[in-house]
Amino acid sequence: MMNRTAKITTGVTVAVVAVGLLALTAPAVVPFLPHSVQVALAGTAEPIDTVPGTVDELLRANGLGEHEVLDSHVSHADVEALYVASAKIWPWTLPTGFKFPGRRGVADTPGPHNRAMGLQSAFSKWAVASLDEVRSGDLGAAAGADRLNEVEAAYRVLFDAGVLGDRKFIEKAVDPLRADGAPAPASDEPSP
Repeated sequence: MMNRTAKITTGVTVAVVAVGLLALTAPAVVPFLPHSVQVALAGTAEPIDTVPGTVDELLRANGLGEHEVLDSHVSHADVEALYVASAKIWPWTLPTGFKFPGRRGVADTPGPHNRAMGLQSAFSKWAVASLDEVRSGDLGAAAGADRLNEVEAAYRVLFDAGVLGDRKFIEKAVDPLRADGAPAPASDEPSP
């Protein structure tokens, strides 16, 4: 009886130590796992409900406000949190029926991540959905043109804030969807 109790106690101790070691090493190991395994470990997430905020609120939520002095290098979990924060207060018009996915759907990678990555992901998901809605023709000509102008304005705000860096985005993704294929007329008004 004593031998059986000792074996059970030893087994439980080994299991507890193994679980503890796994918990300590998981953050270091997960980035090296295949994306599909990372997704399975993370589980599912409900789509995000958006209550539109302002551009200033969006930038502040990402540590990009006028007087922010936050570290630009963050963890994968921080990037996910910044993506969710951005999606919750997205200030631009959402396409019909669109909700931001609960997660970015990007695998973790070793090393530090940039603070702007969450906001970049939110812009990308929104811009793709917005451009798809225009491309579908469901908006009509005038509303489609308005949406393209809004995508361009959002891009310019985020480009000016140092979040986005593809100088050819408008030329490659927005201008081809304009009715006449020409760029939007220049505005004398500053970006919002």
